[in-house]
Amino acid sequence: MSKTIEIIRGDGGDEPPCLETGNPRFGDLVARRLKRRDVLAGALATAVAALFVRPGDGRAAKDRLDFKPVPVSRADRVAVPEGYRVQFILPWGEPILGRMPAFTIDNSGEDQAMQVGSLRIPMKSPGHSEMMPPIDSDMMSPRARASLAAK
Repeated sequence: MSKTIEIIRGDGGDEPPCLETGNPRFGDLVARRLKRRDVLAGALATAVAALFVRPGDGRAAKDRLDFKPVPVSRADRVAVPEGYRVQFILPWGEPILGRMPAFTIDNSGEDQAMQVGSLRIPMKSPGHSEMMPPIDSDMMSPRARASLAAK
């Protein structure tokens, strides 16, 4: 049984559809360039080259760490090494204009649409009226920021 995926154009879906252009897709370019014989020759060359490579002992990487590692924790807070500090520039849910509501964990979808992480801005690309988020939605929550500031 095959499954049909429906693509909703415009504002009807959760996320905007990927941008469609007249350019060929990356997979099509690779398929045109690589033939089975080329792939086998490349794999053989890689295998032969691997015979002459000697792995390092890893000491150089250890010497470059100039901070004490942060211990593993399940605490709901940001942990940084001793001597370092963290500063959040634009966390998820932050209102960036005066008319936007402040973040709360139970904001409605309408409220969240006016906060960082959910805001959509028009693309400046000829022939496209798609929208895109200015930043990813996985930015630091205000709760995590507040727990760090409490220290």
